[in-house]
Amino acid sequence: MLLGRKWSIINVKKHERENMKQTQKKMVLAGMLTAAAVLGGSFFSFPVGVARCAPAQHLVNVVAGVMLGPGWGCAAAFCAALLRVLLGTGSILAFPGSIPGALLAGLAFFYTRKISLAALGEVLGTGMIGSLLSSLTLRVFMGQEAAVFLFLPSFFASTLAGAVLAVAILKALQKSGGDLQFKLLFDGIFAAIKILDFLNLNNITMEQALGRLPAAHKREVEVNVANENKGRLIKELINQYRNQKIETTEGVKIYQNGGWVLVVPARDRGVCKIIAEGDSEEFAAELRRLEIAMITTTVHKNYLMFIKCAHKLPTSPMNRDEVTAAEIEIRNNMYQGLEAYRKYIPGFEKAFISRTSPSLAIRRGRSIECDYDLSNEQIINAVHFDDDVFVYGFHDSAPRFKVKNGGSYGFPYRAGCVKGVDNLYAIGMMVTSEHNAHMSTRNTVSCMAQGQSFGTAAAMCAAKNIGTRELPYKDLRAQLEADGVYFE
Repeated sequence: MLLGRKWSIINVKKHERENMKQTQKKMVLAGMLTAAAVLGGSFFSFPVGVARCAPAQHLVNVVAGVMLGPGWGCAAAFCAALLRVLLGTGSILAFPGSIPGALLAGLAFFYTRKISLAALGEVLGTGMIGSLLSSLTLRVFMGQEAAVFLFLPSFFASTLAGAVLAVAILKALQKSGGDLQFKLLFDGIFAAIKILDFLNLNNITMEQALGRLPAAHKREVEVNVANENKGRLIKELINQYRNQKIETTEGVKIYQNGGWVLVVPARDRGVCKIIAEGDSEEFAAELRRLEIAMITTTVHKNYLMFIKCAHKLPTSPMNRDEVTAAEIEIRNNMYQGLEAYRKYIPGFEKAFISRTSPSLAIRRGRSIECDYDLSNEQIINAVHFDDDVFVYGFHDSAPRFKVKNGGSYGFPYRAGCVKGVDNLYAIGMMVTSEHNAHMSTRNTVSCMAQGQSFGTAAAMCAAKNIGTRELPYKDLRAQLEADGVYFE
């Protein structure tokens, strides 16, 4: 019981500290918005009817209502009105002309989460309620009679202008990926205030302050992670580094060894983005030197799926000696890359190479000319042919290139028949001359489908004792469909 009470007290105090911190940061933003309203009302206002229009105040009302809520929005409106009266740039009508609009704007957004309705709340609050309260204010505090409709033109003109500007600003912020909730927006504003305070206290310029910062080196890569595994990966990282300083605002950010690593799952692709920053350029430089281009991982504990060491051949892959020299260099790079990971990345101290490719894999070399050459334009536009032997829908260059509407394209029989040569097929990485098209047809699953389709065709030609160009397509199609080849 005592332990439970102790933890309850700790949790309450922690909650109180968080609330205090949130309140302080809201005060900073409210103060900045108040200043914007005062400056805007002082330097940009114009008379309409019996009152002056100050669109900046109504812009601030909507922004404050959305970002801070109705209470803080009203407080900012009251402070702005008070300052304008004290400075002589506004009259007593500044109070009824701003506070109702801020209140309705905040309430509208609080209950609907819609910017447009927050703007409508400002227009109705100022245009109608503000006009009514202004008429009463003149009668009670100044002994003057004024009909409500005398305030309507000026109040509506002022609030409409400010509300439209506020909607434009908030929509632009929302479109750029920003969250309109205050707790995700205050950091930049609060940091700006602290930076200005630091420059003032130390009597230095921004350029001098930047010169004092230590050098930081940043590197960004993407690794393939299936969508269904992203959550497990993030959970595994949080568990693994729970005793270190981490942040989980967006993905998981791990601090260690004078730097940090941020792992963020992509929303629309099967990848995770890894961003690392540190005070040393050595690791990044070592990876570049060794041409380590991509890492693909898995969620299995203490297991890294593979690291790709790339190498651009200086000559043709048909040159036996050059290919041999390249394979030797890549195998040396593998061991040097392993040492780099052991040295620079925590958790890799006992890493080892479990297996490597038995031979050098050449992704792109010479291609063989066939009766038909499939283009990337046909692939991404999901074109099908009268002699399809299978269909396929993946592109290795996604999201830059995607098959239209998530569909498929056809691989024609004639695209595997070697031009000018009978009874010879060319498939897999030997066909498709256009590089971008090749990035789809050379993919493993596509090569498997080509192997089945043209292997079936070769067997049928041998059984019927006919040439590859004499094989009736309808017979081949029927056999492929019977074998379960996908054509839709």
